[in-house]
Amino acid sequence: MNDKNPKKKSSESYREWLRKYFPFIDRALYYYSISLPLITSLLVLIFIQVFQPFGIKSGLFDPSFRIGLGFTIWGFVLALITVILADRRIDKLEKSIREIKEFVNFKDEKPKVVEHKPIRIKIRPHSYKILFLIGLIFLVGGYFFYMPPNQIPDRPGAQTWEGISLTHNDGFNFTSFEFNFDILANNQYLYMYYNVFPMKAGTHYALLILPYVGKLENISENGWKQYNVSSSNTSILYKEFYCAEDYSYKCHDDKNLIFDFQDKIDAKQYYIHSINIPFARMLQPATVDKVDEILKGKGNMEQGWKNVVTPPTIRVTVNESVTQLNPIPDGYMTSFRLQPQNTASVFVWSLPDHDNITYHLDYTNPGERRTFDDQRNVSLIMFGSSASFLGIALVEYRRREPKI
Repeated sequence: MNDKNPKKKSSESYREWLRKYFPFIDRALYYYSISLPLITSLLVLIFIQVFQPFGIKSGLFDPSFRIGLGFTIWGFVLALITVILADRRIDKLEKSIREIKEFVNFKDEKPKVVEHKPIRIKIRPHSYKILFLIGLIFLVGGYFFYMPPNQIPDRPGAQTWEGISLTHNDGFNFTSFEFNFDILANNQYLYMYYNVFPMKAGTHYALLILPYVGKLENISENGWKQYNVSSSNTSILYKEFYCAEDYSYKCHDDKNLIFDFQDKIDAKQYYIHSINIPFARMLQPATVDKVDEILKGKGNMEQGWKNVVTPPTIRVTVNESVTQLNPIPDGYMTSFRLQPQNTASVFVWSLPDHDNITYHLDYTNPGERRTFDDQRNVSLIMFGSSASFLGIALVEYRRREPKI
C-alpha cells in the first residue's frame, strides 16, 4: 500500500535520524519558543562583532546594549538546558512506568482485560504561574529602569529672547568686565566683576541687560538697581556713578556682582550638558520700552562692549572631570582651586569687537554617565532575566499534564 503522504514520512524519518544522532538539537528545535529568540540574539551579537569595526553608527554597538544582550543569551541558554534536562527526567520516568506495567502483565498468569484510565503525571502543577509572575516582575522593573524619565531627569536650558548687552553714557568707559558662569552646584550663579578707573567729573550711568530671570544679591551694598521684564525673561541692572573731580582716585569703582539664576541655564539630556550664552544688541519691544523709561533724559549714550579697555572675558565653570568638550567658537580650558583638595575646570572665551555672538558649550558629566549606564545595564539584565523566566513558564505550561 502506497503512502499517501510521502512528505510526512520523509519528515518523520528526518526527525528519527536527528533524534538518534543529535538528540540535543532535536530537543532544542522542539522548544522553539526558547531556541528561536536564542538564535536571533546570537545572530545580533555576530552582526555587532562583524560590522562594528567598520565604524557604522548604531545603538546596537552601545556597550550597555551588548552587556544586556549577553545576559539575555545566557538566560535563554540556561532556560533551554533546564527544560531539556527536565524532559529527560520525565522520559526516564515514563520508561520506568512502561517497564513496570509490562512486568506486571507478564507475571499475571491470567491477565484480565481491563481498560485502564490514562496515567497523568503532574510536574509542579503551578510552577509555570510562579515563573510567569517572576518574569512579569522583571519585565516591569526593566521597563522602569530603561525609560528616560526614570534615568537622570532631563531638562531644557533657560530660554533667552535676547543677548547680554551694555549701555552707558557718552565718554564713560569700563576698564574691564568679566563674566563667570558657575553651573556646578544646584543653585547656579553668574559672577560679574567690573572696574572703572578713572572717571571724569559728573554723573555717569551704566545699564546691563541680562537675558535671564534671577536676582542680583546685595543690591543695597553695591549701588545697582534691578528691573525685571517678565515678558522677555530679562533682568535689567542699572547704576549711576558720581564723581566730583576729574580723574580722581576717589572716583574709582570696582565690584563683584552675584546674580542668582532662577532656572538652570544649561540644558541636559541624559548625561550631556549644553549651555548657550548670547551677546547681542537686539532687544524685545518690552525690554526696549523699559530701557527707554530708565534712561529717559540721560543724554547721549553708547552701546556695546567695544569701549571696554580690556576685552571682556566669558568663563564657564564646570566639574573638573568633565569630558567630550565641544565649544563653539574655540576657546581654552584652564582650572582653579576651589578648596585645598578641590579644583574646577573653567572654559574661557574672549568677546570679539563685533559683540554679536552666541557662545555654546557641550560637555559630558562622567558621574551622571556612570549612573545612566548602570541603570541601563540593570534594565537590560532584567529584560534578559524576564525573557528567560517567561520562556521557561511557557514550556512548563505546555507540558504541565503530559499523558502516558
